[in-house]
Amino acid sequence: VRERLGNVLQEEDVLAAGCETLMRPHLIRPLVDRGCFATYGEGKHWFHETMTHGVTVPKPTFEQGLAMFAEAGGWASLAHPGYYWKDGVPILERLPALRELGLAAVELEYPYRSSSPELFSEEDEGDFLDALQEAGERIGLRFTSGSDAHFPADFDRVHGVAGPREKA
Repeated sequence: VRERLGNVLQEEDVLAAGCETLMRPHLIRPLVDRGCFATYGEGKHWFHETMTHGVTVPKPTFEQGLAMFAEAGGWASLAHPGYYWKDGVPILERLPALRELGLAAVELEYPYRSSSPELFSEEDEGDFLDALQEAGERIGLRFTSGSDAHFPADFDRVHGVAGPREKA
């Protein structure tokens, strides 16, 4: 990033305490906050167009991944399907084929509006979640929930700040 944007970001901007992973949002969000991009989408586009890494990580195919879950006695859930929908992927229509491959669940409860207000209006979120639930029920998928809370502030943003626990 320094080679492309100068000293815009510092290590502490992207490597938060307690965070063991570094993902694209950890780089893009601070750049948006500093005015390098007008929107997260603009930063994401720049990232895909200009950032190269030179490391190839072997990844299983979708089918192989589903088989690995089943072999281990688990079941797979598709996370954040609304983002596929927003990217133009006909995810609702593809669910039956994914189910045939071994997909067992889909993340139904997810804070799209609070996580990505630039992409999801209240109406968009409601329409998508209604359609997703109907499509999932029709083919017997389980439903999961997620907060996308990577940090305490994320959890507070989605669920509100929790007060002190009362002792029983």
